Amino acid sequence: MEKLKVIQFLDVMNDGGAETLVKDYLLMLDKEQFDVVLVNIWQAHNTANWEIVTKNKIRIITIYPWWFLRWWNIPCMVLHKLIKKWYIPWRLKKIIKNEKPDIIHVHHFLLRYLKAIAKELTNIKLFYTCHSLPKFFLGDNQSPEYLAAAYLIKHNNLRLIGLHADMVVELNNMFNIDNTFLLNNGIDFRCFNNNATTKDIERNDLHIPQDAFVLGHVGSFKKPKNHKFLADIFIKIAANNPKAYLLMVGSGWLGNGGWRKWLIQKKLNFAGLKGRYQILSNRSDINKILKAMDVFLFPSLWEGLSIALVEAQVSGLRCVVSDAINKAGILTSKCKVLPLGDADLWANTILNNDADDKSFNNFDDWNMRKEIKKLEMFYKGEDNIKKTE
Repeated sequence: MEKLKVIQFLDVMNDGGAETLVKDYLLMLDKEQFDVVLVNIWQAHNTANWEIVTKNKIRIITIYPWWFLRWWNIPCMVLHKLIKKWYIPWRLKKIIKNEKPDIIHVHHFLLRYLKAIAKELTNIKLFYTCHSLPKFFLGDNQSPEYLAAAYLIKHNNLRLIGLHADMVVELNNMFNIDNTFLLNNGIDFRCFNNNATTKDIERNDLHIPQDAFVLGHVGSFKKPKNHKFLADIFIKIAANNPKAYLLMVGSGWLGNGGWRKWLIQKKLNFAGLKGRYQILSNRSDINKILKAMDVFLFPSLWEGLSIALVEAQVSGLRCVVSDAINKAGILTSKCKVLPLGDADLWANTILNNDADDKSFNNFDDWNMRKEIKKLEMFYKGEDNIKKTE
């Protein structure tokens, strides 16, 4: 059987949840059936996901030349603003002509560029995964991304993929359709189930005191992750527990730094907590790092469905999460859901160990190998499975 060529179209291969999911698609799609290619707007720089993809010899095509991100500065940003409307579609057209893909799977805010070359996509299957709240990625019915999605659904049979049942319903209602598919943010259980490391080993490797009370968080330093409130919670806990330690994993916008990351460091240092927290960037060993934690905190303002939260629960951690998280992401009774805004409430809940500690639920629906099989069926047009299963 001839292979189907699949292009995964992503802005840049950073280390966020959406990028990690795309990385897993690239690695785990059956290479006997699919020839996969990653098309990025910009080349990533020293990210764990980029290194994993290149190490596994996945072909990567970038829209802008390699130096565009390496020398990323204000002139480049201005140039991008000026030329992106015509340059990105022009490059895409050339890539499509050369690659002759059967399938293009789009992520993030990139549908507008496909709309610009819609006539070139007549015989190509199009898929779009909404990685966060639909109103965040697609906007209202006058936004460029919404208009692009509506056009491609009508004229190019674009198929939408949601991360949980509520998102599927929302996307269907938004575009007056009934064929949005559900595809869970799965993880590769083998990385967690066959993990021989221990808490002592990981704390030693990370130079964290063995007797520390380690609060953990995984997420890029972007607004939805709510790092400012995370810092407020830790400041309250640290005032009551001298062994409290905050371990954050995530990079800032535009590389490993970013002004949000810098502000959090300044806030914690000003509170006298220098040496009692650590920020790790560009890590591919999250399954091991989670072992060092006692409690996983996730105070997000909004989420699609977080891979990091799934990973924390599969790792057996007690999790305290915001009520902005869709209930589909609460997979175990070890999760405690709290409203945002009251750092004292969060701190007291964490210090008082106020969460259930019962056995885990069945995680089978979050096994990436099962979800990949569903994705392969979508790609091959085998729509005999239920759209919201």
